[in-house]
Amino acid sequence: MFFTFAKSTEDAGESRVKNKFVTSLVLLFIVQLLFGGLPVASKIVLRVLTPWETVTLRSIAAALVFLLLALVTSKDKAPVRFADKFKIALLGLLGVSANQFSLFLGLQKTTAAAAVILSPNIAFVALLLSVLLGRELWTKTKVLNLLCGFLGVALLFSSHIAEVFDRQGFLGNLFCVFSTTFFASYLVLSKPLIQRVGAIRFSAGAFAAAAAFNAVVLGQLWGWDLAGALGRINEVSFLQAPFVYALLHLVVGATIITYFLNAVVLTNVDPGIVSGFVCLQPLIGITASHWILAEKVPSSYFVSLAFILFGLALLAHQSLRSSQSKVTSKI
Repeated sequence: MFFTFAKSTEDAGESRVKNKFVTSLVLLFIVQLLFGGLPVASKIVLRVLTPWETVTLRSIAAALVFLLLALVTSKDKAPVRFADKFKIALLGLLGVSANQFSLFLGLQKTTAAAAVILSPNIAFVALLLSVLLGRELWTKTKVLNLLCGFLGVALLFSSHIAEVFDRQGFLGNLFCVFSTTFFASYLVLSKPLIQRVGAIRFSAGAFAAAAAFNAVVLGQLWGWDLAGALGRINEVSFLQAPFVYALLHLVVGATIITYFLNAVVLTNVDPGIVSGFVCLQPLIGITASHWILAEKVPSSYFVSLAFILFGLALLAHQSLRSSQSKVTSKI
């Protein structure tokens, strides 16, 4: 009787873990779809707004949404400790302000395809930092996933090598690398805080801090002359459909939805899984840049897709088995 009960409890626990894991993978795929189109949408928005104006607009909009959600959902929860608030604010400056400004500054000087091909640096930095901090271990599967992912990206990279190492675009690509490093660090360092305070309250605090900082810097850049700054921006551009759609994608799709879903997923899986899915971004980004900006699709596209998906399948399978074994060991 006892063994039967233990077995049923074990099966139920493994089933819950599997359901959570599969849900996390679906959410991560949605995140990569939205992030994959980020460089393309950014190129359109940056024709009208400056990098810091774009960063500030994204952070203020996200902060308002997350603060409202936190106000509605956190009434019966224990208050967040001051030390945690301070850490969340710093992570907001790292993962929102520094990350986004570096990306937009880079996109002013390089192509959307070149920028998105550099995004898998997130996977490498996140895994390396997780290992150095003792939060994850090197495993053969994780190394193989990285190798498959980078081999797939390398095939795309070879088709755009002239863009990545272009003399005029090199500085822009360097800023894109800075951006991926900042975001990878944000993913790894935020996980313990997200698990402690919850995805909504973490997102609210991070974006509120970033929005306040960005607004002050933007005010200085504008000389606190709001009317003059708005007059400088071409009002007709705001009425044009491409700009409106691109701005909505940046603010809603590639900021509010993606950052929140990443925070939710981090409560269930390791940062290595989250960052591993970033290898999908070059494929999505190149597809979007072809459809919208008429940039060329490399001949290695489908071979690259096969390598990246194979690596992700290995990583997902190993991570699911690891999660289920943890449940079994607790019973």
